[in-house]
Amino acid sequence: TSPPSNIPVAVTTGKIKSDPSPPNDASHRIPKKTRNVAQRNFSQTTNNTTGEFIPTRLIQGISKTTSTAVECRKSLDELEELLNRSLERRGPSSIKPSEFSSLFSNLSPYFNDGNTETVSIAAKILLLSLQLIDPNDMKNVDTEFIMDSIYLLNYQEKAVKNTTISILSEWNAMVPYFIQNIFLEVFPRLSPKGKKAGVNFIRDLNFNMPIQPFLPFIVSCMSDKDEELREASYSLVQRYLQLPGATNAINDYIENFNPTKKNAILAMINSKGSQSIFIQKPTAQQKEHREQKIDCYLPLKVLNENENASSLTEKLEHYGQRYFNITELSSIEPAKIEKNSKN
Repeated sequence: TSPPSNIPVAVTTGKIKSDPSPPNDASHRIPKKTRNVAQRNFSQTTNNTTGEFIPTRLIQGISKTTSTAVECRKSLDELEELLNRSLERRGPSSIKPSEFSSLFSNLSPYFNDGNTETVSIAAKILLLSLQLIDPNDMKNVDTEFIMDSIYLLNYQEKAVKNTTISILSEWNAMVPYFIQNIFLEVFPRLSPKGKKAGVNFIRDLNFNMPIQPFLPFIVSCMSDKDEELREASYSLVQRYLQLPGATNAINDYIENFNPTKKNAILAMINSKGSQSIFIQKPTAQQKEHREQKIDCYLPLKVLNENENASSLTEKLEHYGQRYFNITELSSIEPAKIEKNSKN
């Protein structure tokens, strides 16, 4: 399997620094899931002979520089089994992060591996590790490793994507200001598909969005050449534009942009108050495509009882998020539409 294109390597190093943001910005993190934390016994070990939680032979076994591909795969499988067993016996939040330092150092290269099956196992190992880690002792986790793990968003295979979202959710719950201090720095270096996956991830979070440092991120989404990314980020952009001073901040930021790019962004800003049912007004190029996908007379056909209401609601549900602003619709239930159509 060929590796995802343009997967860069994170260059920022060091430890997580305290964030200067106001205390109320801490609410950008999703609420921590209540964990049934087992009685912690940090002195308990899995390897009774050496006193190690993760045996050194497994850490060395996954090293790409010293082990063969077969040895790496065998060690990865053993690690996954070990961590699953530990999670079952000890429970979540039961291991100090220091126990995972060597593992994380050797696991990082797998986040841009060409074998997606191997990447999937490495991602599962990271997720299991994060579930085992005591979230109250995260200050010494290496920022570079966290950033490297975000590049897993570049993989489009379902098994990797689902695990990656869970990994990012764990980071977001444990690492202060994860989104604005770490995620936003990696975002510009993701692949186009990785960016879309990243937007979909943070779009579903409940967090405060200060003008800075989200300004470059929002402008990037507004001006991206990928229509799917622009559509995916629509709710985030609209939310940002509601912030006091956001429009002026964007205007200042794009002052030196080329005219075409600048005018496209200004058009989006100026249409933010539009009550159009469209997320963005159809362009001449989009008109034919939209007409092929959506029968503009379908609502009238439903009203005239020439079509069942379900044919309309199915269209709305399927295309609503992509094409329409449905946040103000009180209901798209077939029964209610049929009732209203007869009144």
